[in-house]
Amino acid sequence: MAGEPEKDVLADTYDVDDYESDETEEDAKKPPFDNQFSATQFIVGLSTQRGFPYALMGGFAMVLRGSERRTRDVDIIIQAPGSQIRDMIKAQRRQ
Repeated sequence: MAGEPEKDVLADTYDVDDYESDETEEDAKKPPFDNQFSATQFIVGLSTQRGFPYALMGGFAMVLRGSERRTRDVDIIIQAPGSQIRDMIKAQRRQ
């Protein structure tokens, strides 16, 4: 409808109510570091190719700086409109 903001597709896919926090699962299985590192390299590479500034944060960023803390996710922020980030990801081949 005219004048209404575009509905964010990611909000339809990911719902905060469905998120499982690490805090509720002390012994939750964590993904292999190599998988997290590869995924991070992939997203950072795409962001760099498009000239999108980015920042790594949270536990994974601390691991890269030498911390022994392990985490289940990678926190990354990309400075670009959400629609451009979605397009960047959607354009990638799935295996």
